[in-house]
Amino acid sequence: MGYCNGNWFSDYIKFKAASGEQRDVQPWANQNTEGADTTFRWNSGLYPMATIEHVGSSGQKSVLALQARGGQVVMKTSHLPAGGVFEIGLSDGLNVQTLTLFR
Repeated sequence: MGYCNGNWFSDYIKFKAASGEQRDVQPWANQNTEGADTTFRWNSGLYPMATIEHVGSSGQKSVLALQARGGQVVMKTSHLPAGGVFEIGLSDGLNVQTLTLFR
């Protein structure tokens, strides 16, 4: 594996693959809402599984997906209260990195 100085997730990290090509290993996720449907995407090559939660303005949590795979999930989110954030927990099977996306 590549050399990482300090905490694996603390900085933007790149390592040189054996071919000499640079690979981006920073966790990422995004969401796009069209009508009642929201599409969530993440870098499944590094993090095959994702847990998706909505945290409302009042702090109430709603689990939307557990161990989702494939790098993309489309779901209805119109039933959720307005505002809040989505918390995306990305997992490689051992480690979890949580990202927050504003709704």
